[in-house]
Amino acid sequence: MKKQLIILLLLAVCTAGTSAQDFTENLRKHVGYLSSTALQGRKAGSEGERKAAEYLYDKLEQAGLEMLTGREGDSFLIIQDNDTIRSCNVAAILEGYDKDLREEYIVVGAHIDHLGTYEVSVDGVRHTEVCRGADANASGVAALIEAAGILNRNAMFMRRSVIFVGFGAGEEQFAGARYFTSGGEFSDIANVRMMINLDMLGRGTGQNPFEIYSQIAPGDIASMTAYVTDNESVTVRPSLHSGETFPSDHLAFGMAGVPTLTFSTGRSKEFRTSRDVPDLIQYNRLAAETHYIAM
Repeated sequence: MKKQLIILLLLAVCTAGTSAQDFTENLRKHVGYLSSTALQGRKAGSEGERKAAEYLYDKLEQAGLEMLTGREGDSFLIIQDNDTIRSCNVAAILEGYDKDLREEYIVVGAHIDHLGTYEVSVDGVRHTEVCRGADANASGVAALIEAAGILNRNAMFMRRSVIFVGFGAGEEQFAGARYFTSGGEFSDIANVRMMINLDMLGRGTGQNPFEIYSQIAPGDIASMTAYVTDNESVTVRPSLHSGETFPSDHLAFGMAGVPTLTFSTGRSKEFRTSRDVPDLIQYNRLAAETHYIAM
């Protein structure tokens, strides 16, 4: 893999009047809304997932990107347990300036859904627990939104085009990503040069370090990330995860022959439980990770 294929992601960050404090606060607001109890865990096909999709659409449009879908997203159907579920993807594009390369694409994606709710019994009384999914994956969607804004402010440096996608039904065997790679709202998968997946970025300390899960040779990753690693403005640097890649939307792209990188702080002990709440997110770390990803 040539280093130039990833150069559009290795940009000097320009916050354009946004302070570091405001940047961190933006991430906090995104995570807070997406993992609020009002969205009831964003289960695929639910009203909560629809609201999350609309929120992502609004934020990408406000960031100045050209939207590839309507606010309702590009919908698709899933058959599950003799029932039909309607989910959707939300996509936007930041077009590269080079007329010879702008039709080659980098896809940056994060799944917007989570697990919804479940019932528990405490002393014989039934309670509804909400799997709020602050880390999984409101954190990834928040990073996607802010990275899109950073790259848009640096668009004059980008030769290739970047497509930002919020995948629906990621918890349903990556249905949104599979729909995308099979020619949903985007039919030019042959020209996608890389997929960057953002999934669970909210912890980043202790047992959950910031890492890259890759389907690319380690030597190629080292050459691609050398610029960012040497940049003095970067305060966190991911290590290369040496184990197996955890299941996520990147798998659909790998099956389509697209090289992938997944940025993540991995699964926490609150993963897939009602304890995955906004207060546990390390927002300063998430801001630094988003900075790195956008570089």
